[in-house]
Amino acid sequence: MPTTYARVPSPIGELVLTATAAGLTGIYFPISRHGPPPLASADWVEDDGHGAGSVVLERTRRQLEEYFAGKRTTFEVPLDAGGGTAFERRVWDALRAIPYGATLSYGELARRLGDPRATRAVGGSPDEARRLRPAASGCETRRRPVRRTTWT
Repeated sequence: MPTTYARVPSPIGELVLTATAAGLTGIYFPISRHGPPPLASADWVEDDGHGAGSVVLERTRRQLEEYFAGKRTTFEVPLDAGGGTAFERRVWDALRAIPYGATLSYGELARRLGDPRATRAVGGSPDEARRLRPAASGCETRRRPVRRTTWT
């Protein structure tokens, strides 16, 4: 299934949204400490408004605008996280369960998952959080606490 991408302006800088027909696959800053998003990927195509992921991208763009305008605290965009290990899926589910505006450390999240020693794994495992961190995972992780914006 091809991945479609779109560049979207936002108050926190330009974002690159990626999606398939199944859902949003990522939100990237064009340049981050992890490097640029893989726009040169052979299976990525720029959105022309008619591609498989176009509906998801437009819906995401609109909801992000509402979020940044202070009119939205939850999102209704399907996510296509692309698999992940059983542990990663548990972490992603736990991230989505954090109420809007709540702050939670990765250590507390690890305790909630039943393994207080998994703090580093919890903090490092959310590939979803790396790909979707600017807004879609709903996590703002400045200096490690997780602050939640709700995605359903």
